[in-house]
Amino acid sequence: MNMKCRICGKEIAEKEEIHDLDTDINRVFSKPVSKRISGGTIFFCRECVHGQIENSFNADYYNDYNLLNVDRKYVEGGGQGTIKRDYYRKMIEKLKSLSPDNEKILDVGCGQGTIMLLANNIFNNVKGIDPSECECSIARGRGLNVINEFFDENFAERDYSSLVITQVLEHLQDPGLVIDMAFKTLKEGGCVYVDVPNGYRIFRDNRYYDLYAEHLNYFSLYGLSKLLTDRGFYIVSIEEVFDGNHIAAYAQKISKREKGGFELTRIKNQEILDRLYQRYNNISVWGAGVKGREFIKLSFEEKKIAHLFDMDVNLNGCYVANCDVAIEYPTKEAVNESDVIIVTAIENRESILNVLRVENAYDGRIFFIDRMDEDSSQ
Repeated sequence: MNMKCRICGKEIAEKEEIHDLDTDINRVFSKPVSKRISGGTIFFCRECVHGQIENSFNADYYNDYNLLNVDRKYVEGGGQGTIKRDYYRKMIEKLKSLSPDNEKILDVGCGQGTIMLLANNIFNNVKGIDPSECECSIARGRGLNVINEFFDENFAERDYSSLVITQVLEHLQDPGLVIDMAFKTLKEGGCVYVDVPNGYRIFRDNRYYDLYAEHLNYFSLYGLSKLLTDRGFYIVSIEEVFDGNHIAAYAQKISKREKGGFELTRIKNQEILDRLYQRYNNISVWGAGVKGREFIKLSFEEKKIAHLFDMDVNLNGCYVANCDVAIEYPTKEAVNESDVIIVTAIENRESILNVLRVENAYDGRIFFIDRMDEDSSQ
């Protein structure tokens, strides 16, 4: 018997028989049950670096979950350790920064609602969906808005700013259907976060203890990227996390690029600069690197720059093309002479904000060139 790859659709020739897969490894029960063992064939697609097994579960399987015997501290703590909660808190913050707004977020396969609780502090409208009635009951007990359904074509809601799909795709017979639904559910520019176990490491290192009957898919970095991009998503970032045991991806819904987008964005930023110069006298630039030099050349023709700051002391007293102001180190006095500071060193956003706001007590307006329509003056 052969299978077709769930990523590329090609027939898989490489396979291995497995005879001892515990079907209940991820569950606890309200009464004793007999040990149930499943065997099967694991297929490995070398083209997608993707592993998969046949599906041996039906929809009723998820309603058989019962977590009532789990330690209460575990449940009340969200079912995650401190390290994972800290990671997911930062994930939600990053997701917001990549999304068009923080209006609506959907957690697909929300379980007990751990991630939803974290998202409540950042997004205005937080909803979850999960096929397990028991886990939805626990989430509702925490005051969370959850739906006890599968995330399929029957889910009609649209225009979500962000989606979270964590540790879900490995369980699905057709993970592509969920990614298709994610694309439909997001608004234009919306962002999805996906994480899955790192199947590549499982196969590379022959981790027999990481093979579960419930896990139908074993993804690699390439396989997860292909699954997302083949369905219209643009990969923002994808990497190994949790000491390489998982793969995490951020992907955006961008249906099509705006025609002439580079020039339109340049004109838009130029209009913002023109308005700032009408209102303020002292406008400075932070960053004399390549981005800064190019931005100055394209944006500050016939405009006077009050100061050109850079943290590299070796650049002090030097000049960049199309600017008659020498590069200087950002002293407190010089920084606070500026009404507005345009930051071109966008890769150092947080550290620059700290230098300006904390070290130099700067209370003027700050703009980053990739977000010229946002005032970072908080």
